[in-house]
Amino acid sequence: MSAPAPAPDYDGAAVVAALRELGLRRGDIAFSHTSVGMLGRPAEGLTREAITELFLDAFTEVVGPDGGWILPTYTYSYTKDEIFDPAATPPPPHMGLLPGELWQRPGFARSLDPIFSAIGTGSAAHELLAAAGATDCFGPQSLYALLLERDAAMVNVGIGSHSALLHHVEQRLGVGYRFIKRFRGTTVVNGVAAETEVAYNVRALDDPRKVPYFMRLDRDGRESGLVHAVAVGRGEINLVRARDMARLAEEGLARDPEYLVRGDLADEAGG
Repeated sequence: MSAPAPAPDYDGAAVVAALRELGLRRGDIAFSHTSVGMLGRPAEGLTREAITELFLDAFTEVVGPDGGWILPTYTYSYTKDEIFDPAATPPPPHMGLLPGELWQRPGFARSLDPIFSAIGTGSAAHELLAAAGATDCFGPQSLYALLLERDAAMVNVGIGSHSALLHHVEQRLGVGYRFIKRFRGTTVVNGVAAETEVAYNVRALDDPRKVPYFMRLDRDGRESGLVHAVAVGRGEINLVRARDMARLAEEGLARDPEYLVRGDLADEAGG
């Protein structure tokens, strides 16, 4: 006799309930970094298709057609001397299951940033992705500036409350551990190739003190009540509004210039 299948850890209804409890509303724009495997086994099944439909259905049910759900599909194409085609360049596997399954899905749009592209569904997401600039990854016309302007909901699944939005804050404040580097390459849109240049606020890759580290912000956000979290399955879904995340970062950097990087922790670890 075969052993019974393990009991599921959560289902789609639990995700919908969690999103609503977190304060995600109809008409909202949600931006999500995701690691759905951290939540355990969904009742709907373990196939990539079943998991994808579960989260797509849950987010679209909560934000509605006038809202939007945006996910990162960062390819770093120009940094690798590769052509970027939003219709043909897949996100790398480390971006997670959902971006990998949804980037070519009908109803999803994609931004044209050849390093930090994103995909989204819903009318508000389409509007932001179309308006996002493609010449400065974290500059004043970037997707992250627009998310901040709209006070989007930064909703992470299975991981802490960090976001690439923080790099926009770092660039705006001119932190000392990052600097602008320009990359040239070719972007293909609807079969038409064009050479473009993009500014990317990079860090020194050989300095372990400058490795991003967001646990201080996550801690402060939870202690202040600005980061909301709901347990789902074996993990959690969390939400923090874009303006609250930016304020946490600004206040933290005012206290400690290494608030968003490993800093002394790298020295303690022998890095």
